[in-house]
Amino acid sequence: LAAGAALALWIGNNCFVNPPSDAKAEDLLAEGNVAGQRRGLLMALAGGIAAAANGGLPQPAHAGFERMRVASPPIDRRDTNRCKFASSSMGQANAARDKLLDLRECNMKGDSAADKDIAGALMDRGDFSNVDFTNAIMSKAVIENATLVGATFKNAVVDRATFDGSNLRGAIFKNT
Repeated sequence: LAAGAALALWIGNNCFVNPPSDAKAEDLLAEGNVAGQRRGLLMALAGGIAAAANGGLPQPAHAGFERMRVASPPIDRRDTNRCKFASSSMGQANAARDKLLDLRECNMKGDSAADKDIAGALMDRGDFSNVDFTNAIMSKAVIENATLVGATFKNAVVDRATFDGSNLRGAIFKNT
């Protein structure tokens, strides 16, 4: 890929004829304009070389889950109210909230987050076994290496959430 891009750049810098400053785009490709036709041919050639260097096939678009790892803030273990499901006061499903919902390493077995907006919650390494997430909004939640055995996600909004390394055995995702 790098070699194809370098070759296309070299072709662009060394082979193209600079158009006059008062030229219009449609005039450059007009019949009889040899410089414009040569420019178009070399552009097509450079594009072909770059495509061939890229494997010749279009590359897939990624949804963003191939993201770089982001460092999370330290867990505030002194906060006695940290391990509680709390709805966002913003009322939006885009993880906008006035305070970070940090449920990392919390033991929330059998608790309920039903009808709560917990978008953007950090739930890494927590135990959420048999938790009821019915109708919960969990957009952009980070739930990695967590235990969600038997959790219920009926009618929940679980878009752009990550469950990497989590145990979802027996979890119910219905109409989610």
